[in-house]
Amino acid sequence: TSRYRAKIIIDTYMSWIKPGETALDVGCGNGVVSRQLKVYFNLKLTGCDVINYLKEDIPFVRMEREDRLPFSQKKFDFVMFNDMLHHTSIGNQEKLLKHALLIANKVLIFELKPTKLGKISDWLINKIHNSDMNIPFTFKSVSEWKRLFRKLNVKVKRITLKRQFFYPFSHVAFRLTRLPAIR
Repeated sequence: TSRYRAKIIIDTYMSWIKPGETALDVGCGNGVVSRQLKVYFNLKLTGCDVINYLKEDIPFVRMEREDRLPFSQKKFDFVMFNDMLHHTSIGNQEKLLKHALLIANKVLIFELKPTKLGKISDWLINKIHNSDMNIPFTFKSVSEWKRLFRKLNVKVKRITLKRQFFYPFSHVAFRLTRLPAIR
């Protein structure tokens, strides 16, 4: 599923990523998707996660806390959360997005839509990839994402993907950018 999902993410991010940009892939997992994105877009990519179970050789920084990214200043052109935010608490989702907006110009989110088939498939696939995976089922509907984005005061672009017949997941993607400060 990882290589197929990487292709879907690449197609989705096509107009949002410029070749050669610097990127942080939060919750990079085994690194398969990260590596594909790195190669396709010629990214200077760093992965981070709360545990290191990489199968691909990518630069990696371990997250000391699950609610804080391991960087303190603007370092990246963008931060990605690919099918990751539903693996942390709702409070951590907001904290991670706030922090990402401080260290990058834009934030890209590729996330599952909360369907029964998607939730069951996600749980099963994640248990196969990493039996210790945190799966709190904190999926959000598009309207719940919109509420959070209003609270974060960001500009949002959205892409809703059509589910392929043989693929159990429906996805939505967002590009967040900070709004200019009001003086």
